[in-house]
Amino acid sequence: MLKTLELTFRRIFIRSLYGSRGAQRVTKPDDDCLSLPPLCRILLLRQDRIGDVIVSTPILRALRQKYPEARIDIMLGDNNVAVQNLALTYCDTVWRYTKSLPKLLRLMRSLRRVKYDVVIDLIDNASVTSSLLVRGTGARFSVGIDKENAAAYSHVVPLLDRTQFHIVHRIAQLLLPFGIDPSAINLDLEYPLSEKDIRAAQSKLPAKKHPFRLGINISGRGEEMYWGQENFIRLVRKMQRTFPAFEVLLLGSPDYAEEARCIYEATYLDGAVALAPTVWSLHEFAALLHECDAVLTPDTSVVHLAAAWKRPTVVLFVFNEFGLAHWTPFHTPHRALVVDEEDFLSGENVVRTIPFEDVWKALQDLLRQEFPLEA
Repeated sequence: MLKTLELTFRRIFIRSLYGSRGAQRVTKPDDDCLSLPPLCRILLLRQDRIGDVIVSTPILRALRQKYPEARIDIMLGDNNVAVQNLALTYCDTVWRYTKSLPKLLRLMRSLRRVKYDVVIDLIDNASVTSSLLVRGTGARFSVGIDKENAAAYSHVVPLLDRTQFHIVHRIAQLLLPFGIDPSAINLDLEYPLSEKDIRAAQSKLPAKKHPFRLGINISGRGEEMYWGQENFIRLVRKMQRTFPAFEVLLLGSPDYAEEARCIYEATYLDGAVALAPTVWSLHEFAALLHECDAVLTPDTSVVHLAAAWKRPTVVLFVFNEFGLAHWTPFHTPHRALVVDEEDFLSGENVVRTIPFEDVWKALQDLLRQEFPLEA
């Protein structure tokens, strides 16, 4: 009910800003649609979460390849500015959006001074913030997905079925007005690590004593994404007995350091398990994750980091009441487990309710598929 009211209010507010003006609909690659010069100025809006930036890298890469001399900037928010190094692989400037009216007004004045030719809203649901920023830039063109705030844009692309298509495919449609065919380009994700980053991560970890390493990320966004200490202890013990070619690396955010230590202390006597050091930056965490050959994680940005390096992944999801496609590891071998609908309907929409046996079977199947000779 609250969600319905929120969506209704959002539609009314956006309509009051833009009226019912029609945007030009673009359904195929069109080089003449915007006719941007080589030295054009492009702004992308991605002020949401960390994973959203990672899944947007194919678009940043494609635009930079198409417009190598352009100024390409991106808007991040307080929740995802930690991955600005990723955005700066292809962008010139990172702007930061903060939920503060005075800061928003100053930000929009700064954006107007740049005189962007086009602003691209990478968010695939209606966003009042994006609608305000689109207007605030004063850009001649604006490109977005055909959704509730379509009136905010000068050009829209089709919204692919959100129950069937991965988010990467959905937002890649935004390339159509730039004459880029998303079906003809590489849409793989990426996350940059230097040799120095990798060596630093290796120096922080115990020496690898087995051919392969399974990284288990125990932390998620909130308590509903925590699978539980007992489940993790049981899983590590199963790995120790069943997959001698693997060792386990326990990872987590600083908030879960004590949980990770308890799991380690309950299992280390049987060997083949290590505790990753606590790190305070996402970049350091990513470098540690890079040293794993396979990953088990709840639904977090870790899913997309693992996909950037094609690490086989088991993911634990809460139930999606709207039937939307989960953000599974893109173009990466994986198994996805979701909270049972009955548990959701009874008010238990937490990954702790996903049965241990289901997770263990999925992990066994994936490891035996991807490491057939060693597993």
